Amino acid sequence: MHLPLPLVPSVRHRDLEVARCDAERPVPDPFAVLRAQGKEVQSICLQEDRGVLYAGHADGSLTVWSLESMRPVNSLALHDPLSGILGLIGDPGGKWIVSQGRSGPAQVHRADDLLPGAGGVGETRSNPVHIQREGDSFAAPALILPPSPDQAAAPLPGLRPGVPALVLPHAEGFAVACTGSGRRVVDVPSPKGAGMLTSLLAFCAWSTRDGPHVLAGYESGMLALWRLAQPPAPLASCGLSKQPLLALARCPVRGRGVAAGPRAALLPFRLELGGKRELERETEHEVDQRTSAPTSDGSSHNDDHQWAEAAPRISRGTRVPLSSAGVDCLALRSDGRLLALGGWDGRVRVFAFPSLRPLASLAYHTESATCLAFGTPASGLLATGSRDGSIALYILYPFAEKQAGSEPEDGRDVEP
Repeated sequence: MHLPLPLVPSVRHRDLEVARCDAERPVPDPFAVLRAQGKEVQSICLQEDRGVLYAGHADGSLTVWSLESMRPVNSLALHDPLSGILGLIGDPGGKWIVSQGRSGPAQVHRADDLLPGAGGVGETRSNPVHIQREGDSFAAPALILPPSPDQAAAPLPGLRPGVPALVLPHAEGFAVACTGSGRRVVDVPSPKGAGMLTSLLAFCAWSTRDGPHVLAGYESGMLALWRLAQPPAPLASCGLSKQPLLALARCPVRGRGVAAGPRAALLPFRLELGGKRELERETEHEVDQRTSAPTSDGSSHNDDHQWAEAAPRISRGTRVPLSSAGVDCLALRSDGRLLALGGWDGRVRVFAFPSLRPLASLAYHTESATCLAFGTPASGLLATGSRDGSIALYILYPFAEKQAGSEPEDGRDVEP
């Protein structure tokens, strides 16, 4: 896939190619706009390596767009017209696409089956795997990837080695299911008084030897951390707001995240998973040696010392005010340097992360911006979808990754 060069001049700034977005150099227009014939766009999934973008619509249909020709190559009716497609996610290998509506079962599709087959446009070549859910939910699903082909995605019975696990919201909380079989292996209820689940974020923390975790935002403004191996109660929780948390984003390297919702503010937070290894930054071998070695009085080291087990913790940061209330979605680029938010006013605002320094305000859409997807840092691709039925494609801040271990460009954190 060949993408155009950035539409505005760029300047070298601490090894990051930053397109200037000040008053002297205007914000770029999208280099392409994909129009869905009046269908409200609720979700998008970008598979840049395959040159494909998937768009889910409010009438339950899915449109497959070619990024080469900028034209639709297939359109499918997947979900009930009253349910829509609130969430689309794909695995990094480009083999699977998961679609989920407001109600009804989630569907797991082979990506190749969504392209035109022998039946032509509007036909798939096989039936998807259906995963049942109870009631309505307005949160999008999340994906848990296995750490290696010979391991399961989570230390839970019923998950196959090498097969991603799916975190699905439902009316009473969320469930974890195997994408291969569709079998639900664990159900996690919402905490008492938290209200409806409104946002989800799954991640793996294998360094803590505890497997996958889930961050869940609720109607009450509570943010809760769940460990899937022990789901009866959250590991940690924090009240970030008195209004629903509609969107979440987190950088696994920095341990920083952002939540947003109806109010005109970004809500930064810090997530500390705890554990001996994270507290002391030692290898597993070093921790084992220290805990087993006897002290001068013949006793062994124990958890009373500085390297003791630390409890997981979520702490609030300083709120960052926005010029307009209401955020529908957040997206963090894979290099952890750029954060984008989609507002109810139709604008897409771009920030440096983790400093949350404003960089750009994209004003193409005429109605609420409902979904966002970043491409690779090298391409600088950003796709934005809206209720106005359009998907805008931008080239913003292309950046070639430096060698592993290099320091990020933007190191000014928003301290809790």
